[in-house]
Amino acid sequence: MDIRPAPTMGTEVSRWRTTKQAATGTMAVGGVGVSIAQTATGQTTLALATGAAAASATGIGLVAAAGALALGTSVLAARSAHKSRIHRNNLAQIYERRDAYACGPVEMGGEVNRFHHQVVANEVLPYIISKKGSKYHRKVVSAVPVLGGLESARAGAKSLYKRARGTRGVNRRNATHWLGWHLITHNCGMSQAIVSDLYSFEEMLWLQSLNLKELIPLLEEKMRST
Repeated sequence: MDIRPAPTMGTEVSRWRTTKQAATGTMAVGGVGVSIAQTATGQTTLALATGAAAASATGIGLVAAAGALALGTSVLAARSAHKSRIHRNNLAQIYERRDAYACGPVEMGGEVNRFHHQVVANEVLPYIISKKGSKYHRKVVSAVPVLGGLESARAGAKSLYKRARGTRGVNRRNATHWLGWHLITHNCGMSQAIVSDLYSFEEMLWLQSLNLKELIPLLEEKMRST
């Protein structure tokens, strides 16, 4: 699916709600990125490193460590697949209700940009759903140790191919521009619901306080299919 080029923004869009920014700006950005190792195993990174060092003392330990690493990778892939499936299903429900969400201007006397709203509803949202679906299926494959290696090789080759053609990340960047612009310039229930599902409601409120340049890479991170 190709997403039409992002609209020309002119001057960078800034957040208008200074009071909300003051209230939510102190939210820890670290909530967006948590240590994968600690989340998956409940152990600290230091504990994992110490265990790996102890395991490497003998040949048997090396084999055991390699097996544990493979198992850990499979567990992470399975967890990621589960989360991607939930996101895909939630976003599909938002799509089904896309015409029921209220959308208004954030500034007094402003007008709703219906065209941009429709692009988010009918192009960007289906694109994100497709990415979550693709990620779900790929992570299911990655959860199988042997197939996981093949999937990693395939994903790497595809990335190199797109990079060579200059198309890597183009659709994702366009999609994040449309969604990000609409999120911070409109009081749109649909855009807020999409971003709340990708992150959380509290993080969505914080993301609304950012300018477009700051917002784009954070949204891009949640639209990857690998």
